[in-house]
Amino acid sequence: MSNRNSESLIHHQKGMFRNGMAMIRIEQPKPERYGFIDQNGKIAVPAIYECAWHFDENGYAKVKQDNKWGFINSHGQEVVPIIYDSTEFFSNHLVKVCLHKKWGFADRQGLIAVPLNYDWIWNFREGFAIVRNGEKYGAVNTNGEETIPPTYDFMKPFCHCLSATKNDGKWGYLNPRGEIKIPFIYDYAWCFENGAAQVKQGKNFASIDSEGLTIQF
Repeated sequence: MSNRNSESLIHHQKGMFRNGMAMIRIEQPKPERYGFIDQNGKIAVPAIYECAWHFDENGYAKVKQDNKWGFINSHGQEVVPIIYDSTEFFSNHLVKVCLHKKWGFADRQGLIAVPLNYDWIWNFREGFAIVRNGEKYGAVNTNGEETIPPTYDFMKPFCHCLSATKNDGKWGYLNPRGEIKIPFIYDYAWCFENGAAQVKQGKNFASIDSEGLTIQF
């Protein structure tokens, strides 16, 4: 394929510019491949990837190569190694990564921040992420330390430093250190919002404060 034809193909297949870069798709020869051009129309990242997402505001793009996922910078350098079976997208400078069906977090330097020890892991909220192994839930901090071992039936994200947690069929609230702040006495419990949480006992609903005291309206 001549350079002129290649440039024409790139021009017609380029996507919208985002954060100074536009994705391109090369359709021939098969299979199609993805890369990026800069705002001058020059190749910034060669079209060598099976799949790619646009660059984020921090200059990282999620790419797939040899059926593995990782992230590159605008120079085409791997910042998160392209070795993972699956990844999500960066949130608060960390990204969920999966290898051999186990999930953890990597940072923007590609270093493992939370070990890939979990069947699933949620994004961080208030500095802690809920994790699941099998049917049990726990929590980790941004240093990868397991502050609450996965021993609970269910845990909701931390809100106002409290997680609505289910244990042996009853709901209560834990703090990030795993201390029981409100006993497991409820049939259901919601997350705290604006200093209050709704709870259910039998057919009765109530709102409680962070000490577990009923709020009168």
